[in-house]
Amino acid sequence: MTTTPAGDLAGAAQSAAVECVPHPAAVYPPSASRSDCKAVIVDVDGVVSPVGDAQGPGNLPWHDEAVTGNVFGPVLVSPTLTSLLDEVHRLPGVTCWWLTSWTSEMRAAMSFFPGRHWPVVAEPDPTRVPSQGWWKLAAVEAWLDSHPEVSDVAWCDDDLRGGLPGAVQRRMAARGMPKPLLIAPRASIGLTPRDLDRLQRWATSPIVASTK
Repeated sequence: MTTTPAGDLAGAAQSAAVECVPHPAAVYPPSASRSDCKAVIVDVDGVVSPVGDAQGPGNLPWHDEAVTGNVFGPVLVSPTLTSLLDEVHRLPGVTCWWLTSWTSEMRAAMSFFPGRHWPVVAEPDPTRVPSQGWWKLAAVEAWLDSHPEVSDVAWCDDDLRGGLPGAVQRRMAARGMPKPLLIAPRASIGLTPRDLDRLQRWATSPIVASTK
């Protein structure tokens, strides 16, 4: 969900130190290099936690959503979704990254939450964000510049709607990533079981070779 980015200096320092390390027991497809790494970029509001239209857990997609804390109101998160996202992070050659206005302190204050130890994509230098640009796309491009080991990206953000997916696709294709997985859930629903199925299939599939 679009908000003014909040500072997360600890997360920024962490993002510079994390490396994608293939699991030693991993069996890689013949088409993939052992240096290839996948990254999953995840927002909080409208993605991990539904926001907006008031809905009871019974009307939400996981049917087990529960209040895990309070940030300007109750924060609803599904324990099942939490477990599945953390399982994706544990897959060989896959790392989940936060890109959100939520600080590490806000996430840590929740009683249960995914990504307790995920790294964080650092906020961009404000002087490098175009006047009409989206700060998160600027953040991802700066982050990719410093993480050449990342060969494919999945991005889960409710703001990936309207003309943004086309713009992101073009920018990623220019970097040799022709088919990033872009998941834009409805903010009032968040990620669904179908979204997680798509993410799991992407995470366990061979990386699409660049035509560059």
